[in-house]
Amino acid sequence: MQRSPLVRLFSFIIKESGTTLPVVAALIVVSALCTLSMAVFLRELIDNYIAPMLQSVTADYRPLAQALLKLCGILLAGIAAGFIYQLLMVKVSQKIMMKLRLNTFDHMQELPLKYFDSISHGSIMSVYTNDIETQRQVIGRTLPEVFNAGITIASVLAGMIVMSWHLTAVTLLWTLVLYVVSVRLGAMSKAYFKERQENMARVNGFIEE
Repeated sequence: MQRSPLVRLFSFIIKESGTTLPVVAALIVVSALCTLSMAVFLRELIDNYIAPMLQSVTADYRPLAQALLKLCGILLAGIAAGFIYQLLMVKVSQKIMMKLRLNTFDHMQELPLKYFDSISHGSIMSVYTNDIETQRQVIGRTLPEVFNAGITIASVLAGMIVMSWHLTAVTLLWTLVLYVVSVRLGAMSKAYFKERQENMARVNGFIEE
């Protein structure tokens, strides 16, 4: 049974990225957890350091300074992890795009002449430019953002359940409504996206011809 294009693309990405992809995944987890821990640490900072210091007669700023240094360390760790994984994804996406273009060009050499007689030159060039550029955005930007969002959502959900399961149930119900709306809008926009790519190919074909 022939695999879907999305499965084939993911298999190609995993094959070409090698050991870089697990490193990127680990860095994304670190970045997401640092972002979440900063939000949790701010509450601890106010409740355990700032509020007691304001109520005391003699203010001692040393615990507050140590807590702020700890917060800065968490912030710097998250920024460093985010910068490194984005840099690695840029290199991986450029490598994969070069491989895709080479594979597409090699495959084009094996196509019969009737294929080139039935399709304009601009439409063929659109595959090498617009279509592969869209895949570059998916690999370099969309996939890391989706994974980062998944880690963040799972961490935040765990914290919400611990704090208040009532508010968590209301939030999940509203999220379900948003999901249904997003799926329907996505199904509608899919046809328009396909039409846009086809129109772009026709415009490029007209310009080339």
